[in-house]
Amino acid sequence: MADRVVAVARAANELTAGMLAGLLADNGIRCGTKNVGAGLAYATPALDPHEILVLESEVQRAAAVLAPYAGNDLTLLVPAPPIDDEAAQ
Repeated sequence: MADRVVAVARAANELTAGMLAGLLADNGIRCGTKNVGAGLAYATPALDPHEILVLESEVQRAAAVLAPYAGNDLTLLVPAPPIDDEAAQ
């Protein structure tokens, strides 16, 4: 059975989504972005929020990669896995 595609995060705009999708790709996580705003009707899709999409099997890895960037321009839609303090040392 194939993995479903799910949204792992929502970026404030297309540029931010693209940069973070590149970061995921650099970490070996296949991903895409999707405009979720109303800009398609108003010719401003680049300014709309965009979801970052990954395979369901990659959600936890993707959330771990994106977690340090969560804030004003990025909202994680799934909880990030806990940080393993021993592994970080």
